Amino acid sequence: MTDWPRGSGEMSRLIRACDWTATSLGPIEEWPYSLRSAVDLILASGHAMQLAWGPEKIVIYNDAYAPMLGDHHPRALGIPFRKAWPDIWQDIEPLVKQVFAGETVRFDDMPLVMTRHGYAEDTWWNFSYSPMRDESGAVAGLLNVTVDATAKHRAEQAERERDVANARLQLNEARFRALVTAGGNSIYRMSPDWRLMFQLDNQTLANTAAPIEDWVEKYIPDEDLPAVRRTIEAAIRTKSLFELEHRVRLAHGGVGWVLSRAVPLLGPDGEITEWFGAGSDITQRIQADQVLREREERQSFLLKLSDALRIEREAHVIGCVTTRLVGEQLGVDRCYIVRLSRDAEKCWAEFEYRRADLPSVEGEYRLRDFPDSVSRMETQSVFYPDVASDPALSDLERQSLLAIRIGAMLVAPLRRGERNYVWALVAATTGPRAWTREELGLLEEAAERTWAAMERAHAEAALHEADRRKDQFLAVLAHELRNGLAPLVYNVQIGNSHPDSVALTKELFARSDGQLRHLVHLVDDLLDVARISTGKIELNLELVKPRDVVNLALDACRPEVERKHHRLTVVDEAGSGLTVRGDRVRLTQVVSNLLSNATKYMDDGGSITVRVARDGEQALIEVSDTGIGIPPAALPHVFELFTQVRDQQAYSAGGLGIGLSLVKQLVEMQGGIVTAASEGAGRGSTFAVRLPVAVVATASELCAAAQSEAASPGRALRVLVVDDRSDGADALTELLRLDGHDAEAVYGGPQALESVRRRRPDVVFLDLAMPGMDGFDVARHLRGDFPAQPPMRIVALTGRGQEADRQQAVAASFDGHLVKPADAEKLRAVLSAARRLLT
Repeated sequence: MTDWPRGSGEMSRLIRACDWTATSLGPIEEWPYSLRSAVDLILASGHAMQLAWGPEKIVIYNDAYAPMLGDHHPRALGIPFRKAWPDIWQDIEPLVKQVFAGETVRFDDMPLVMTRHGYAEDTWWNFSYSPMRDESGAVAGLLNVTVDATAKHRAEQAERERDVANARLQLNEARFRALVTAGGNSIYRMSPDWRLMFQLDNQTLANTAAPIEDWVEKYIPDEDLPAVRRTIEAAIRTKSLFELEHRVRLAHGGVGWVLSRAVPLLGPDGEITEWFGAGSDITQRIQADQVLREREERQSFLLKLSDALRIEREAHVIGCVTTRLVGEQLGVDRCYIVRLSRDAEKCWAEFEYRRADLPSVEGEYRLRDFPDSVSRMETQSVFYPDVASDPALSDLERQSLLAIRIGAMLVAPLRRGERNYVWALVAATTGPRAWTREELGLLEEAAERTWAAMERAHAEAALHEADRRKDQFLAVLAHELRNGLAPLVYNVQIGNSHPDSVALTKELFARSDGQLRHLVHLVDDLLDVARISTGKIELNLELVKPRDVVNLALDACRPEVERKHHRLTVVDEAGSGLTVRGDRVRLTQVVSNLLSNATKYMDDGGSITVRVARDGEQALIEVSDTGIGIPPAALPHVFELFTQVRDQQAYSAGGLGIGLSLVKQLVEMQGGIVTAASEGAGRGSTFAVRLPVAVVATASELCAAAQSEAASPGRALRVLVVDDRSDGADALTELLRLDGHDAEAVYGGPQALESVRRRRPDVVFLDLAMPGMDGFDVARHLRGDFPAQPPMRIVALTGRGQEADRQQAVAASFDGHLVKPADAEKLRAVLSAARRLLT
């Protein structure tokens, strides 16, 4: 059972227990906010109210309404209106249609024949039907506020009958009848011209027994005097009933509302001898009506605000729209949004809507100038009806607010977590103002909706930016691939045209080698980014000397540096003792990327400085260049994926916009940080990598860090290459033969098994995705059909490079996993490991 609506009243329990899925309203948990708010409203009211909601006008009513239903209660709950009131539906159906057309209908003393207690009876009702709107502004239901006037009508009818029967009784009998008839919270007697109040007995006003002349000034507020006097004059002139709803000053000093009725008592000559009256306290009803109106206005405004914000796509426009609409709705002199930073101890006023003759308050402020508001905003909204005299304000904040002409202020902070406020929506006037709870609620709701709209705008902007970067990345990737493949295609065409020229063939191979390495580097970077983003990259952490990492990176990048005639300087301020715990290969990749960027984004003849130093408990590797630099606006984004912040010259230099993002992620995975600095375009750049210094190391780690094993040529190995792509298998076989190994290529699983039986190779490079018998099947046969001595190394050589692919290969008893195209050094490392097993 749902826990809404809350409350222990009978109707709250019945509504919770009702099977609403059987009605057109559907499950109660899916009711719209407008319906739930309307139900909460009627259940909280002491007045008799019912709702009719939806196309079938399903009935929902409160506890005060239940007695009016008589025998129809409680079965009227949850059924269509026409079935709940079948005996009067013909009379009220036209009224219901008017309401669903958007009109409000009110009737007093409407006669209806109803069956309430098992029999038909004449009844009279005072009621109003008001349209209730949903979130879209359409009429979704009606609200019926009802007062059973049957008793009153019968009493008045009886009174009239008594008046007719007793018209000739004495004046004192007439007074008695009037007194009994008037009824109410206040009973009073007035002189014929209303100048004197003879007597007042009541529960809400100050009583008087002696006649008084200043009763008007004593009881009636100045704003209501004109209406009261006009109604008195009309009643005296026509010798008829005085009836008026007006405000009065209460005995405790406040102001309330009364429905005042007085009847004239006529003498034998037909002239008024005095007035007898009664006043009913209607303060609660007036307040309830006012709250209802304010809520309707608030809901209407919030719908208007949501509609206005929904079409905007930029956060600053959303802010301006909100402050303007809120400012106009509340009728304030200015409305603005304050952005707060507790860390910086500052705030910024933005998106201001203000009266034309007022100076702007937009700008930066110190939080310490507003200590009271800052403290209160941690837990609640803030309102100051009168800044000049509010005791809650310190003199410092009072002067700060008065200095910017704020005399009254309402602040709705937006908090995200306990005591974590991020910004606030502010409404202010130049003079004092008594803020209401409804106004505060409106401001708080507007703040929430505005924040949501701004967050949506920021998210959409980020999505558009991501799309733009993706498109840019794809364009650059296509550019890089085409540029890299073009020389290869040309070299192949040239080689085909001159097949007998050995010198030309060597030159073409030399040209192609660099392009192939560049393309492999692009693919490796893409795979690394994918592995990092999916958490599938593993680091081989060991003790590493930063200077060794720099040397390895320099060896890789030196040819390109020399080709562009750059001056390369290495400054080692750390010495040989500086050690970090990291992945040697990945750290070399980091420094290589930084050196490659410095080389590419600099005109020929530039300078590159690599500095290795110890900075406190961190090891520092710094790469500086005299290249094209980075504009200040682009500097915060250099490490974002697919970001291209260089100029057109840099675009022509190549790059996918992933290198620096890869650098940042690899460094952070090893507990370090990387930063970028530049004085602007044309002023060069400096990238600094900081890693924690390794303080404690075991003897074995120090020994491993000192070792640098070089592959020795050793004896030749028998190698089998298995791949259904014959061109790739033949090329790899030729490369192995050039290194002195006895290599053979076969192009399928069955041929591989036959070759192993015949030759017993030392190493098998095995493709995985082959038709028929795939690499996994071949590996299972090799492990099962052939003895383990002498050892035979089976290495997966595949285009599948994800971490999951490597783990699958290891689980399938492969001794290694290489990704096509495998680097020659990696192949040699595998062969060296196999050679060591044989010795």
